[in-house]
Amino acid sequence: MLRIGVGQRVYFLGVGSNIEPYVNSVAILEGLLGIAGEIYISRIVETAAVDIESDNRFLNFCVVVVTDWEEAVLRRYCQQIEVDLGRDRRDPTRKWRDRPADIDVLCGLGEVDGRLELGEMAEPFFVCEPMWELAERLDMICEGDGSLWGKRGSVLVTEGIGLAPMKLVQMRGGGWEAFDLD
Repeated sequence: MLRIGVGQRVYFLGVGSNIEPYVNSVAILEGLLGIAGEIYISRIVETAAVDIESDNRFLNFCVVVVTDWEEAVLRRYCQQIEVDLGRDRRDPTRKWRDRPADIDVLCGLGEVDGRLELGEMAEPFFVCEPMWELAERLDMICEGDGSLWGKRGSVLVTEGIGLAPMKLVQMRGGGWEAFDLD
């Protein structure tokens, strides 16, 4: 179950990497732990590149972060992680190139009268299967039509490479520890 404090928001982040993806995905997770002491990650899937010409396969996953940060602050923080890992944010063709890190704020949920309500989506929104699995594992399915955002989108991908959804917790002495969501 997801714990949400007063004034906090829940953000779903889409994460991908196709340049040294195994190394960079770990670095991305370590960077995201700087937002909150614990984050929730979906299973990780390997996918072919979409909308770019590349033979490099992506590792993709979703992350749920609970924080009191405004979306603009979170977005800048994620962009800094991308830059730190070598992505050139000034390159106008960056969306169509291989990348060490790609972190998108998919959507934010804010608290309204004790209930989570979907915030505005900053861009066209498609839902990958790992995001749905993570939302379900965190008991985030709403009343009504039975889902957070209506009908599920089509599955684009995916070849699972392991890992079930889990929680990562930053340890006091450094490093982090993983826990099953069961």
